[in-house]
Amino acid sequence: MIRQKLLSLAVLFCSTLVMGALFAQDSPAAADSALAPKDLATLAKNAYDAVKSGEMTGAETVCMWSRRWMAAEYDAAQGDSARLLIKEAYAKRADDVLSVAELTNERAGGPFCGLWQLHIMQYYALQAHQELDAAKKAREKNLAGVASVAQNMYAAFKIGFDRGLFDSERFCVWSQRWMAAEYEAAVSDADRALIMEAYAKRADEISRLTQKRCDAKRLDVASLYAAQYYALQAHRKLDTTRKTRENDLATVAQKAYGAFRAGFENREFDTEDVCAWSRRWMTAEYEATECDLERVLITEAHAKRANDISGLAQKRSEAQSLNSWPLYTAQYYALQAHRELDAAKKVTIKKSAQKKK
Repeated sequence: MIRQKLLSLAVLFCSTLVMGALFAQDSPAAADSALAPKDLATLAKNAYDAVKSGEMTGAETVCMWSRRWMAAEYDAAQGDSARLLIKEAYAKRADDVLSVAELTNERAGGPFCGLWQLHIMQYYALQAHQELDAAKKAREKNLAGVASVAQNMYAAFKIGFDRGLFDSERFCVWSQRWMAAEYEAAVSDADRALIMEAYAKRADEISRLTQKRCDAKRLDVASLYAAQYYALQAHRKLDTTRKTRENDLATVAQKAYGAFRAGFENREFDTEDVCAWSRRWMTAEYEATECDLERVLITEAHAKRANDISGLAQKRSEAQSLNSWPLYTAQYYALQAHRELDAAKKVTIKKSAQKKK
């Protein structure tokens, strides 16, 4: 009897030690050092990848680990821009998983099948986008405040510059900071181009005023060089912004042309759509370059596309599978393209002749 009691106490004591050790391992206080948010993000990402690839995993588990991954990265991030990117990545993951759930429910088989799982995915995706929108608005408000402060500082240094209290360097720096805050808060390429144009205009004005002061021996030449540097830099950034915008337009227009061209060949669209997008593609490429030879080649490519469309329209018209007005439309665009090509060639030849003289 006594032996049984002693044995029971021994088993209880050993069990307590084992459970205590296990609890100590799981307890954050028992760790040598707390896990950093970056480490937590890695663990959460690994867990997310694992549960996402598991066939028997439920929607709630996948969404929960994706959210934990986002939260850990968000806590470790520094700066509004980095946090916004993390929110965007989380929203994209939510959309991707939701698309899988929608597809499997349509096919009535596969992971996340079931209406209740679909509703869970929809909830997390909606929540992710609401948080992303809130983060964007908060960032825009913060940047707008920074831009306002920079603008006020620019105005203050302008007054000091006009009174001869400061040189052009500080004046230029605050103009640049004003531009940078507005540029980062901008949501479209068109807005960024306008911001850069305003900045370049301010830089030109500072350079002009500095030149005037230097001519009057009221400023040293170092201030003039500084102002000229900022003006040149502003115009280079403006040119880059414009080219990026035009290149983006050209890429989108090219894709649209390809889609409408395929639709035209499949008899889904008429000639007006495909010809108009070929012309928009040409216009965007044309405005993105200042090289006359490149412009000739761009116009030539558009003329060739217009000829191809006109030829296809002619064949369909002869086969009585196309009305007369789409044929006339294609012929109009082809003729217009060749006239523009001839004009571009003449400009190039004229400029080349002037250079030789």
